[in-house]
Amino acid sequence: MSMANVLLATFAAVALGALLAAAQPAASSADNGNVVQRFLTGNAASPSAYRARRRLEARNERFNTDGWVEACTELVPGSGLHYHVIAEGGSGLIRDRVLRQALESEREAWANGEIDRSTLALANYDFQTTGGTDGDLLIVTLKPRRKSRMLVDGLMFLRQPDGELVRVEGTLAKGPSFWTPRVDVVRRYERIAGVRVPVALEFVAHVRVVGRSSFRMSYRYLSIGGHVLDDDDDACGRVASGSGHVD
Repeated sequence: MSMANVLLATFAAVALGALLAAAQPAASSADNGNVVQRFLTGNAASPSAYRARRRLEARNERFNTDGWVEACTELVPGSGLHYHVIAEGGSGLIRDRVLRQALESEREAWANGEIDRSTLALANYDFQTTGGTDGDLLIVTLKPRRKSRMLVDGLMFLRQPDGELVRVEGTLAKGPSFWTPRVDVVRRYERIAGVRVPVALEFVAHVRVVGRSSFRMSYRYLSIGGHVLDDDDDACGRVASGSGHVD
């Protein structure tokens, strides 16, 4: 396998794992301290519907190769995730076989239920607190209950005292392949229109021979749960069309 193919295969495998590994939290309950309790029992379910403009970027330092894509995405109840690429640049291989593939993999994950199997819930994680803090944030250790590239072995940071999730960081609980034994992930969250949503994702994949490869994705929400946040983006009208994506 050529180094270029290793790079592309790595990005394709890692992107889905990183996208799912720190997916939106699901409601649950636990006795791991008041702040963690508030996080697990709060209104933390993922939005049932949203429209968002996203920017995806990927880069490999050794080959000095990068690409970017801007896409409109829409989650539709009963229909799943739809997307529409509206701008792109850089390497055509990175755009087509990494960034577009990341969006397609996420669409498939919503369709087959993989998103639900990656949530920050007791079914997937043990939550451990030692009282450590980062400024005003409580640090909670995440211990995956199984080896999976959809889960993170690391930390989550909760705002005190309300248990609001700010970020998750760590490594994927299982490397995507022999070529990529380790992937570092950071995902950031905000509460918008009363719903906790991801706003940024970053990962760095440590790839044998090829070296460090990075991926970034940011979100700008146009509507959540029917609540319009930004209606001035003409490029991102309603996206849903059929069962896949439109270009």
